[in-house]
Amino acid sequence: MAYLDSEDITDRILFVGLSQSGKTSIIQVAFEGMNPESTLDNQATLRFRKKKIELSGQIVSIIEVGGQIQFLEESLNTYKESVFSHLRTLFFVVDVANPDLFEKANYYLKQVCQNALDFNENTQIIVFAHKVDLVSKKEASRLIEKFSELFELDKISRAKVYATTIFDEGLIDIIQEIWEEQ
Repeated sequence: MAYLDSEDITDRILFVGLSQSGKTSIIQVAFEGMNPESTLDNQATLRFRKKKIELSGQIVSIIEVGGQIQFLEESLNTYKESVFSHLRTLFFVVDVANPDLFEKANYYLKQVCQNALDFNENTQIIVFAHKVDLVSKKEASRLIEKFSELFELDKISRAKVYATTIFDEGLIDIIQEIWEEQ
């Protein structure tokens, strides 16, 4: 899908993050019931991907923005109104196993959050410190403790962080709980 249609006026859940951070896999495991191992060969999302699902008895649009810089920039500039309007929950996914990209992820997190809050002051912002299964437990614990500080989440209104992996059977429960809290 190249564009997000304005006819889509359902509440939206937006997944954003750098390329290969795990957005598509999260959506496939949590909302499509795929086995985590089946997602290992996912192709890059180009531009946007949208699907409607039922969540807690409500029809919701899930939108994923491709994580390549070109697509992130398009979502922040050219298509920002269609991407960020009607946004109820923003999930920004960061690959904790790739700390070399934290600075770039942090830059886009701030840009995405600003756009989300410009269009919807009540948007819940969730940062998934994702792929914690790929780092040692000791490293994961240390990193998660520092994650909010590294990404200055205390400066972002309505932001929370969760350590996630697609191999955690509770991933959909986390998402559903976040949705129902709003």
